[in-house]
Amino acid sequence: RILGHEGEKALKRAEEQLANNSRGGGSYVLHGSQTYPSGLIRCGDAPQLLFYKGKLPAEGARMVSVVGTRKASDYGKKATEQLIRALRPYDPVIVSGLAYGIDIHAHRIALSLGMRTMAVLGSGLGNIYPDVHLKEADAMQEKGAVVSEYFHYESPQPAHFPKRNRIVAGLSAATVVVEAGIKGGAWITASLANDYGREVYAVPGP
Repeated sequence: RILGHEGEKALKRAEEQLANNSRGGGSYVLHGSQTYPSGLIRCGDAPQLLFYKGKLPAEGARMVSVVGTRKASDYGKKATEQLIRALRPYDPVIVSGLAYGIDIHAHRIALSLGMRTMAVLGSGLGNIYPDVHLKEADAMQEKGAVVSEYFHYESPQPAHFPKRNRIVAGLSAATVVVEAGIKGGAWITASLANDYGREVYAVPGP
């Protein structure tokens, strides 16, 4: 259908996107290949193509998503640290969305403890958002990864983030909500994780 509708133009654009990704230091993995994250394979709406920088977790790796509000309280930050420290002996990959608040705090705690962590972006790998978290995005690539389903220079768009949350939920066997309002990304991620039949936990609080 692609060739019939747009012919060689479609293939040329695809080649350009792969070249952009490669020049930017990225790699990619196709749905169904051996290195495609096993958690996502079981999700009917998983991306067909996943771009990444760093190291994707091996088959059987323990993965836990930690999500929450952008306006994290001191209690929420402390609870996040206690949780990740308690998980450390089990060598999990801590998954989150690189956003302000609980997300970036989870990434930072994992990095400070020498743990693997993975960020799922709502933009392309060549357009890290928010850019103030670029240092963390670079640091996590040594043991973990930054992943995205968007083309390399794709800018962040409001619609990208709810869509991104299905990857955060699908990658992990469990999702932990630290702090969240009734609406927002953490609520969406928890709902998706529940729909996927994964474990969903919440830190006790107001």
